[in-house]
Amino acid sequence: MRPIFLPDAYPESSIDMSVTPSLTRNARVGVMHMLDTLHTGGAERAAVDYVNHLPLDRYRPYLCTTRDTGPLEPLVKKDISLLQLHRRSTLDLAPLRKLLSFIRDEDIAILHAHGSTLFVSRLAQLFSRRFVIIWHLHYGRWAVDDRRDWRYYLMTLGVDGIVTSNYDLAQ
Repeated sequence: MRPIFLPDAYPESSIDMSVTPSLTRNARVGVMHMLDTLHTGGAERAAVDYVNHLPLDRYRPYLCTTRDTGPLEPLVKKDISLLQLHRRSTLDLAPLRKLLSFIRDEDIAILHAHGSTLFVSRLAQLFSRRFVIIWHLHYGRWAVDDRRDWRYYLMTLGVDGIVTSNYDLAQ
C-alpha cells in the first residue's frame, strides 16, 4: 500500500468503491474522524481542524472520541456530529456496538482513524465491511524507533490508506 501524503484528501482513486455503498452514489460521503480523546495534543488538534474543514457540499463530517472528550471540544464546529463512546477497556463491547450502530445509521463510508483508534476501527470493520479505513499516523517515534510495534503492523494489513505527516513515517 502506498501512503497518502495529502492531509485532507480522500482521493477516490485510492479507495475501493465496491466496499461501501455510499461512495457509489452521487451523495455526500459520510466521513468520521476517530480519536481517543479531545485533550490538547497535536493529533487531536489536527483531527479537529480536518473535520472542521471538510467541504460540506461533498462530505458529511463526524467526529468520534473513543474514551473521553476534552478541552478541544468547543473548537469543533456546531454542525459536526460528535459521537462519544466512553470506552473503558480495549474489548469494551457496549461502545463497539454503539459505534457499529452509528456507522450503519449514518451511512459512514470513510473512517479516518487517528493514532491508536486504528485498533477500534479495525475491530469494527470485522463486523461491518461497509466502510473503508484511512489511518493517520502522527507519531514521530515511528520514524526513529528500531522496533516498530508488531500490533500496528498487523492492523495496517487491512487498512485502505495511510496518511503520514512526513516521508520518514511512511517507511
